[in-house]
Amino acid sequence: MRAFLNIALIAWWVLLFYSASRGVLLAWLAGMLLTAYVYKKYARPFLRLQIINIALGVCSYYLLFKVIPAANESSLVTGTIARESTDDRLELWQQAIVLIRESPIFGVGPMHYAWHNPTNGHPHNSVLQLASEWDCWPL
Repeated sequence: MRAFLNIALIAWWVLLFYSASRGVLLAWLAGMLLTAYVYKKYARPFLRLQIINIALGVCSYYLLFKVIPAANESSLVTGTIARESTDDRLELWQQAIVLIRESPIFGVGPMHYAWHNPTNGHPHNSVLQLASEWDCWPL
């Protein structure tokens, strides 16, 4: 059972790196630092397990999405966590801010960010999505 859970955790890391989600990595790092601070020496086995699994996840990601596609001369895999630009997300955020300015009190309505931007269904930022679709009052 323990081996299955470790494999599942490694697979989760591989998928996380493929998704290029940097927010989850930041949250994970904050959680690990908080765990180390609060539990001190009692957290060492847990932190060691996490570090081993993330290292194996990085190696597996690199093998599955970098080495093997390069060996097969495949260009299927293009998204990485280390991408150099966030221009696309900044553009999506700017569109969300425009919607907030246009409808600051009631918002544009649930799932209407996608209506105003048919190529991208959400701004990749939950706060901006909530504010643009519902309103700014919850914030």
